[in-house]
Amino acid sequence: MQDQHFLESEWDYCLVLDACRYDVFSEVYDEYLDGTLEKRRSIGSSTPEWASRTFTGTHDLAYFSGNPFINDLGIPLNELKWGASCDYEWTASDHIETVFDVWKSGWDDDLGTVPPEGIADAFHSNQSTVEQADRTVLHYMQPHAPYLSRGKGQKLKQIQKGIRRER
Repeated sequence: MQDQHFLESEWDYCLVLDACRYDVFSEVYDEYLDGTLEKRRSIGSSTPEWASRTFTGTHDLAYFSGNPFINDLGIPLNELKWGASCDYEWTASDHIETVFDVWKSGWDDDLGTVPPEGIADAFHSNQSTVEQADRTVLHYMQPHAPYLSRGKGQKLKQIQKGIRRER
């Protein structure tokens, strides 16, 4: 199995399904997407690790982020107060041309996360930026916890509060 290095591949749009398990996704992906599914090993076991290892240069991307770790605030990951240790000094704004903080505008307090519709709405509302960028990433929080079928989640709410304290 190869490591995942998606920036080195040819594509126009990338859908990041945060914490999606291949075995589960492989059973349903063809109901939603065309093409061949290939298994890859992530180069990070968490979003901070994945982001800092993936986005090492400067990338002309329109990045629609449902995940607060990928943000345009310029706060290094190791300065975010989210309840766990993190040694990554990486910031999205240093490596990604345009980041849309959908986790701020599309947050659903009842669910404790950004539902998929928030990412889609932001994408459709910002087509001029999408057309100007080389490529576009839509980073969905699902199927990441908090799971929509299980009600409210608190972890991402804690990350949001930590970001507000840093600003």
